[in-house]
Amino acid sequence: MKRISAVLALSALAACDNGGGIEDRVCLECLNLDQQVDGYQAEGAVLLEAIDPQLCVNNKGALVSFISKKEAFEDVFLSAGETETGRVDATSGQELEDRMFFTPDPYVVKQGGGDASSPDMDCFGNKVFVAWEDTRDGITGYKNIRFQASQDNGATWMPEDVAVDDDPDGNFISLNPQVLLAQNNGANARIFVSWFDQVEGPPDVYVSASNDGGMTFAEPVRVSGAREGGAGLAWSGNQSMAFGSGRLHVAYEDMRNQGRQDIYYAFSGNGGAAFNPERRIDVGDDEGEHYSFQPRLAASDNHVYVVWHDNRGGEARDIFINYSVDGGLTWLEDAVRVDVGDNGPGFHESLNPDIVVEGDTAHIAWQDARNGAYDIFYAKVVAGEVVGEPERVDRSPKGQANAARPKIAIGGDHLVVAWQDYRHDPDSTLNELVYNYMDLSAEEPEFSAEDYRLDSSFEASSYALNHSIVVREGKVYTAWEDGRRGVSNIFFSEVEVGMGVDTLSDVQALEDILAAQEAEAQGQ
Repeated sequence: MKRISAVLALSALAACDNGGGIEDRVCLECLNLDQQVDGYQAEGAVLLEAIDPQLCVNNKGALVSFISKKEAFEDVFLSAGETETGRVDATSGQELEDRMFFTPDPYVVKQGGGDASSPDMDCFGNKVFVAWEDTRDGITGYKNIRFQASQDNGATWMPEDVAVDDDPDGNFISLNPQVLLAQNNGANARIFVSWFDQVEGPPDVYVSASNDGGMTFAEPVRVSGAREGGAGLAWSGNQSMAFGSGRLHVAYEDMRNQGRQDIYYAFSGNGGAAFNPERRIDVGDDEGEHYSFQPRLAASDNHVYVVWHDNRGGEARDIFINYSVDGGLTWLEDAVRVDVGDNGPGFHESLNPDIVVEGDTAHIAWQDARNGAYDIFYAKVVAGEVVGEPERVDRSPKGQANAARPKIAIGGDHLVVAWQDYRHDPDSTLNELVYNYMDLSAEEPEFSAEDYRLDSSFEASSYALNHSIVVREGKVYTAWEDGRRGVSNIFFSEVEVGMGVDTLSDVQALEDILAAQEAEAQGQ
């Protein structure tokens, strides 16, 4: 079911009707609407902006971190949601479905001054780990990397933020922190934070490890530049991390070859204390001959995949992967093109790939312009070989309007792809969030014949950006940046796989039906 029918929705209204106007009459909890979680929707409150959401789901519920400026600085906040059962609507007495309810006031993560930006987060059990860019120590505009940890699902944090990069005077710029919980050993959890900074010249990629749950971090270790034996050879950044079979894997962009980005890779087998010599993996063309961008790395046991887009095929960019079967020791001699089809390489733009890996199988989603405007496509890769033809995932008429920036996730037997969809605003300024899924346990898995809404704003009335998804126990969890209130706020939804969020456009349709019924009754 994509969304409730008018008949079913009328039944919901009848159960929740308290006789007021439509906003009073509709019990929103009776419908499966999304919810704002940044704490700024209270009546009479000044509407504040919240951006850069990050989502993590644990056994208790969902955690959403974000950036907002409540007082003097841009700070990091976290909202914690827990699933409640047996909740009853006060108006109708109707028992509501289990649903996530968030703390009314978000927790403050950042404990010091300075502006924060670009947070990243990981979690497990009651533990939450957050890193971000921070300006407190830097020259104007210069950023360092700070870290915080909570042991009680975000309610309390360490008394001081931990500086991760080795730049106490803030003389250099550190960007793009990523957090990875590699091993959960209680208080001795192993955590990695990666970033890129210019402490040794043009930016390099660095990693620092903590073996005590984030209380302290080891001296940063440089990942890029090792092949040539020196730092600051050229710009390196936009890294991606994964952990598998005791190894930390890192892929990144590197401009050492004629100023054009290539994709490089290195791994550490000793907890981030040292990395093996890096190697270029966007192979099959000459070094620096073409541009390769946006690596995404995923690992499962000893199977390691990296996906990216590059323009080696012609004017337009294509999607490529490389694959290692032995934990990063060896790789394919030539990168493999994924976005194959009727058109040859470089004939249409393919961008923004995302990847998830199980065993030797990689599932990849990207936006693809082979039909005109961007559609969302999916491919399955087994042991480094593309299986069959790529499949279009979005269900609007092909090439009609843009669908962009897919995110892909697996939970149990469900594979989910979610994206920003502009089908109701072809000018591509307003959009909705839409997803599709397949059941991997089916004899012949395939995506659903229809796709499903994740946000509940009126069609083509707002923007929904910077989304992330988690699939767990038959549900899709999503957090994103939403403009329906006039500024960016953080929204969250949870839906059963194969269901969509009931939209406010349904509520508007109900209002029209009720108004027509009232007019007819008055006419009689």
